[in-house]
Formats: sequence, structure tokens, C-alpha cells
Amino acid sequence: MVFMEKGDWYKLLALGFVAVFVIEMVALGALNTGSSKTGGTGQAGVLDITGNVVDNVTITRYEPYLLVSGNGSGIEGVKQRLIDRGEATYAMASGDGTIVNLNGSRYILSAAAEFENANATVLANAVITMSETVKIVGQNLTTEAQGSTFKWQIRPIYPEGSKVLSQFVARSQGGQVVGMGSLTLLPESVSGVFAEAKIDAEMPVTSLIEIPWAARTAARQIARGAGAAYKEKSFVNVLPNATQTQLDAIRIYDYITGVQSGVVSVKNDFVNETRAARELSLMKLAPVFPPSLAYFANLSGNDTDRTAALLSELQSAGVNATLVTETKVRLRLPDKVGKNGKEYATGGRVLELAVDALPENATTLNLTLDFEAAGSAITRITAVRQA
Repeated sequence: MVFMEKGDWYKLLALGFVAVFVIEMVALGALNTGSSKTGGTGQAGVLDITGNVVDNVTITRYEPYLLVSGNGSGIEGVKQRLIDRGEATYAMASGDGTIVNLNGSRYILSAAAEFENANATVLANAVITMSETVKIVGQNLTTEAQGSTFKWQIRPIYPEGSKVLSQFVARSQGGQVVGMGSLTLLPESVSGVFAEAKIDAEMPVTSLIEIPWAARTAARQIARGAGAAYKEKSFVNVLPNATQTQLDAIRIYDYITGVQSGVVSVKNDFVNETRAARELSLMKLAPVFPPSLAYFANLSGNDTDRTAALLSELQSAGVNATLVTETKVRLRLPDKVGKNGKEYATGGRVLELAVDALPENATTLNLTLDFEAAGSAITRITAVRQA
């Protein structure tokens, strides 16, 4: 570890990591002599408010140092390797962590990844630029203001120049954003990504009873009374790339309990499929109503008879249930998948998938994936389909 003179240390501290609410900002308006869309200071229609913003911000650049914390056994080794390779100039203790000074921001992402692989937590100061104009939604007030450039601590997983959907609180004065806080970088939704997965194992064939979405509540007690496992699906699948505006618009309906990428959760006792289809289609969300499933876990000969008896009981009660067979395979995703020239790391996830049929002696299976990603890392897989 390389140590610094006290005077140099104070200079480093002067650079600072940003506080929760940004004070020092470089306004886009100061760099661009064009007028603001809101009209500028003193013009009619300009509101000075604090409110919420959803915006595609740009990770303009990183300052060339990292704040590393953790007690993983490999952290010291990473620091020394970075210095030996000439990627870092020094590392020194700061509070509960370590400041690692890098020889340029080009090493930010790779150095951060090395530390994270050693179970460290890593932050970096990023210079982040808002859109030229942002919409600020306050309490009973909405206005537009010129965006600004600011600094914020983030996990350094986004390349410089990346555009990332975000939400934050902003304060405007005279048509200009002059302060911001509570920044959250939102995951990117990616759909229809091809992946060739390795088949780890083929699982036993299972017989399942499918229950129509609108009948799932009526079938619940019958299935459980028969001792069957019951996988009730009180949600609706929607477009995984739906905009925040589309999702926010449907929150007004009293039966909706939650919204996330690709999925709208509803009350367990809400079964009006016609109404939900109409209202979700108004926002062009292409709703799909998945069937619930009833099944017996260990399909012995006796369970086969129980499945047939439960199917008959459900149909006698007016539930239009159907018997289906399901073949599942355990699959291992490749380390990386890509779309439109961008690669995403899967972490080698293992997942199970019901398949229509497997080619004889197949060792791989072609899939299409929908997922959420932060930077180049997949954080959540929302849908898997056999290609």
C-alpha cells in the first residue's frame, strides 16, 4: 500500500464523495446559451418547485478513484495487482473503507469488477447529465425545467456514455434544476434475447390440471380439499418493455396490487378477466392471463388416479379444467448473452423449464429470454421460452 503526505490527503478529501443532496452542480443552461423550454427566470409559466423526475440520464464520466469497503480475503490482493499493473497509483484507508486512486477513469469498470469478485462493495463518483429538459412532478404542481449535470455515488457498472433510466427528486428555480437527491438508477428491460443453454438434466414427466384464470378462486378450495398442490396465479403477464407511463396509468384500478416489469399483480378474489383485458389493453399492455395449476407432487399410480378424480370434481363444479402433461429440463445458461451489440452476464444461472419436446440425444436447447439488467449484469429473468 502506498501512503500519502498529509497535505495530499487533504487535497483528496477536498474532491469529496457527494452528500445525499447535491449542492455543487454544473447547469446545462450555463453551457448552452439557448433558452429553456420553460421560458427562463422571470417568464410566465415558470414554477419553482421540488418534485419527482423520471429521466434517461447519461453517465458522462467517472472520477478516477473508487471507494471500496468489505473484509474479503482477496481485497488486499486486488489492490496490489492494480498497482503492479499500473492501473492504480495508490490505495489508502478512509473510515471503514479504502480509497483506491486509479490511473484514469478507463480502469473504473474493470477494477470495480475485480473488487466485487473479492466480495467487496464498490462505489464511484459519477458525473451524471440529465436530459436537456426534465418534467418535475410536485404536490399538485408540474413544471418543466432545464436539466443539469451533477455528481453522484453509484455502483460503477455502467460504461461512460451510457444512458440509464432513473428517478430522483429535483428542485427547480427560474426554469432551471438547481438541486437533486434520492437518485435511483432503474433496471433496463430487455426482451427476446437468444441463448443456447446446456441441458443439465431431464426431469420426470408430470401431469398437471390447468385452471382458467377467471376460475382460479373457485378451484382453490376444491384442489386443496383433495390434497393437491395449488399454484394460483393472481397476476397478469404484460409487455416486459412497457413504459413507466403505461404502468403508472393502470395503478388507478382498485384490483391492481402491484406492478413490475412484465407482471401486474391483482387481488386474489378478482376474477373479472373481461374487465381486466379491456382496461389493460387500453394502455396497449397486451395482457395474457396465465392458468393456475393443480397437481400431486409424487406421481405414483395412486396419484394418477387422484389427478383424474380431481379433474372430474372440478369439471362437475363448473370449472373448465384440463389435463396436461409437462416435461421439465434443468438448463444452464451460457455465461453471456447479447442483443444489438451489447453483452449481458448471466452468472451461469441454472433454471428449470417446461418444454414441448426434446430432440433425441439433445445436449443444448435454444431459448429466448426476457430480463432486467443493471449495466451489463442480468439482475432478474422475467420470462424464458423455448425458441
